[in-house]
Amino acid sequence: MAPIALKKLTALQTAREAEIESIRTRLLAKQRDSLNKSMVQARLDAVKQIWVETRKTHSEIVVRNDAETDAYIADQWFDRIQGVYKSALDEILTLLALFDKPDADDSASMGESDSDPEIVKLPKISLPTFSGKDEDWASFSDLFTSLVHSRSGISDVTKLQYLKLCLTGVAAELIKDVMTTNANYASTWKTLKDRYSNPRLMINKLLTSFLEIPQMKKESAAEMQ
Repeated sequence: MAPIALKKLTALQTAREAEIESIRTRLLAKQRDSLNKSMVQARLDAVKQIWVETRKTHSEIVVRNDAETDAYIADQWFDRIQGVYKSALDEILTLLALFDKPDADDSASMGESDSDPEIVKLPKISLPTFSGKDEDWASFSDLFTSLVHSRSGISDVTKLQYLKLCLTGVAAELIKDVMTTNANYASTWKTLKDRYSNPRLMINKLLTSFLEIPQMKKESAAEMQ
């Protein structure tokens, strides 16, 4: 049997990269309360299987003489695909870990567990959501800070995962390309605060709203006197 054409092999790799990214984005786009552990585990298994196939095909490509000058090798496609895989793996594992945390109504209080510090009991109150409306930022920020941001027992990568789950609409779009890592949490939270806790923007918005109020008719003003 003739060997598979190099073009077909590299096309397979591109398709697998897109599939991994699609699984990640579709999963993270779902509302937290619509997910369950088996659903997240299934996506994790799928991503891992795709990666196994990706590595196998990569091994077939690199031993070919005609691959040396191909864009797949020259532009390091495999490294790029590996980056997409690792990002998806980290985010899905973090999401999966949320289902392994003790129930909030256990008798033990938050921070008293002697086990893994990542196992944090969040209060029974649901996490807030934020869609990007300026007027909703203050209440969202206060509640998220109290429930997640200020909790010393939660790692930054877990805080970032919680934050992503809380955001919808334009707010979610603002950080959609941020990889879920420990290093990215502080800067992501700062980005949101800088965008939505900007007094000058808030004042300008209030002034704009005020100026857009229709002027009273003279007759109406006279009647009010």
